Amino acid sequence: MSSSRGYTLIELMVAIASASVLMIGLSGALFVSARALETDEGATLKRSRADQALSRVLSELSEATRIESASATELRFRVPDRDADGVEESLAFTWSGVAGDPLRFESQGRNAVLLRDVTSLDFTSLTRFVAAQDVTIPPPPPWPLIEAYSSVKVESKETELTLPAPLGVQAGELLIASLAIHHDRSDSIASPPGWAVIDLGHEDDKVMLGVWWKLATNAEPDDYTWSWSGSTQAIGVALRISNQYAGNPLTAFSAFNGKSSAPVCSAAGVTLDNSLVLRIGGFHKDKVGTPGETGLADHTDVFMDTANGDVSLGVGHQVQEESGGTSQASFALTGDEVFRTLTIVVAPAGGG
Repeated sequence: MSSSRGYTLIELMVAIASASVLMIGLSGALFVSARALETDEGATLKRSRADQALSRVLSELSEATRIESASATELRFRVPDRDADGVEESLAFTWSGVAGDPLRFESQGRNAVLLRDVTSLDFTSLTRFVAAQDVTIPPPPPWPLIEAYSSVKVESKETELTLPAPLGVQAGELLIASLAIHHDRSDSIASPPGWAVIDLGHEDDKVMLGVWWKLATNAEPDDYTWSWSGSTQAIGVALRISNQYAGNPLTAFSAFNGKSSAPVCSAAGVTLDNSLVLRIGGFHKDKVGTPGETGLADHTDVFMDTANGDVSLGVGHQVQEESGGTSQASFALTGDEVFRTLTIVVAPAGGG
């Protein structure tokens, strides 16, 4: 069994200082290679690359609207929307803490090496600087926000799946868990306490998709376990959503089954402005193209992966700023495959 956590949002609003102040904080934080002070050609090249990396960090931070989290080896922050989906982007600079490992840059689901051979790095100075000027932090958007997710793959035949709780869960937030299971286990599946089923169904006994929800409490466990009869593979994702309606925030859902290389997510009614539309798909076998990419047009990808090539799961979303019905949407697979999909509409805070 393998698991992973998605991006986390620590609910901490930190004023962003001017670029000159950030330069002071970061210039003393970034050090590369043990030979950085030598005067040979290799050292000069390394210093040049370090300068370029520092410039990239400062350039990205100059657009930051808020810091999500900052530690010695990781800095996560928000910047304005870059892909026209109406949602701020979550970016991050990360380092493993192991001398010689690279500094990485995470952006829109992609992870790239920014600088190799980093021997020392400390972002915590950024949390201690004094702002040179007041900065106005814009209010959060009026629609529900996917703050974080966790995922797990059961790649050997098992009778249960344990999902870690998404990082940073706050009381009152919406949690939605989706499981795709190889073969139908709907008659025997047992969900953890407190979770209510949204939809549970299968297609041709080859893939089962189950989706559950709950509102987080002050005492959420570290993980949640689903179990079933008959060993098989499975894959699951748990979403952490904020700024949703405080009561039952689910205003509509619609399921669809079939076999296709472009599995359809059916339309659903949207009764409130600024609703969040989730598209979830469970697929037999592995026809996933690029992991992480759903192929949903005009949507933001959340998750797309497979468990041992036997069953796959995809999640994407879009914001519908005006009420009315959603359109259909389609995942993109590399070949025809049996599927079950679900469209869910989440009401914004103040709705219902």
